[in-house]
Amino acid sequence: MVKKRLFSPMLVSAMGALMLIGSVISSAAADTVKIGSIWGLSGPGSQLGVVCKDAAAAAAEWINGKGGITVGAKKYTIQLVVEDNKNTAAGSLNAATKLVDKDKVKFITGMNVPFQFEAVQTVTEPNKVVLSTGKCSNLIPKNRFTFSATNGFTVPMPGLYEFMAKNYPAVKSVAYSAHDEPGAQVVAKVGRDIATKMGFKVLDTVVTQFGTKEYYPAWTKLLKDNPDAVDIGISFPDSLAANVRQGREQGFKGPILSCGTGDSNVFITLIGKDYANDFIYAGFDMNAPDNPAMVKEIMKLWEAKYKKPFNLDALDGWSSVWALAQAIEKAQSLDVEKVVSTWETMKTIETPWGTGTMGGQKVFGINHMVLCPAPISMLRDGKVQATHWHKPDM
Repeated sequence: MVKKRLFSPMLVSAMGALMLIGSVISSAAADTVKIGSIWGLSGPGSQLGVVCKDAAAAAAEWINGKGGITVGAKKYTIQLVVEDNKNTAAGSLNAATKLVDKDKVKFITGMNVPFQFEAVQTVTEPNKVVLSTGKCSNLIPKNRFTFSATNGFTVPMPGLYEFMAKNYPAVKSVAYSAHDEPGAQVVAKVGRDIATKMGFKVLDTVVTQFGTKEYYPAWTKLLKDNPDAVDIGISFPDSLAANVRQGREQGFKGPILSCGTGDSNVFITLIGKDYANDFIYAGFDMNAPDNPAMVKEIMKLWEAKYKKPFNLDALDGWSSVWALAQAIEKAQSLDVEKVVSTWETMKTIETPWGTGTMGGQKVFGINHMVLCPAPISMLRDGKVQATHWHKPDM
């Protein structure tokens, strides 16, 4: 009697092929690195947070399109796990806790507001999770797992003051407008120190509430001392623009400085052409023909992916992912300790603004900041009058 076969040869072959495909799919799924991405997607300043989040996603997609992150014989695709910190310290803490405890990530990117990433550090540092911030100006040696993926806000400040001294030789005194927020206070102090060393008369700092767009009372106080120049520090672009515009409306004619970044055209629109005059800041015209090649490439990718105008602040989001990916690949490991020790000793690292270096040792005592060419631009008569590229040394 001939026994019936349970499976025909063709069926066995088909099942084998399916098992092989399943194995490949399982392997591909395993070769993924989860990276947290925390931005303020709601609350004050959420417009900037959404831009940076979109840029981080575009960077991950761009890296994955080139094969992902290569570690040994494996290629890892990036899976971003996005969280909204609601632009609050509590929201930042909750987002980081969720990413570390529930999602088990070992790498987190995002944020460029000090009180936000400081809240996140209370989770990332004790859990040995790498935090690659959009930009950070208060690195400290004990926070071994925190890196600034691009120039911190204070990095271009020496260049800002040198530019002002060269182009406005009549300036002898500087006053300061700063928010009641730790990062803004640090920036104001750095500005005062630089001005003092350069021989300027340093006037009072007028403190305003974080998130405000009402600067008329501050300008009334500032103008009582008849300053030749005013440093308005850092804030969200719309707040900086409001500060400049209201100062001009109050009759101030001298140069206004800010280490805030952004696209010239955005600032001109927000400030208004009639008031966009003698404003010196750490940004540039994104449509300038001599812009860095990578900036141009990112702009093209952005417009193709999102079908909306590019925002220069997106480069912070892009850098937070790209710099981390380069550090992982250089370390040839997903081990956090190896990534940290490799990243802080890298001699060169690619940035949207060109080839950068690792720095921060001189100022912060820890080599955890990606330093790259820093643009310094001046608006005059409603257009970009000049752009200078400052080479930072920290």
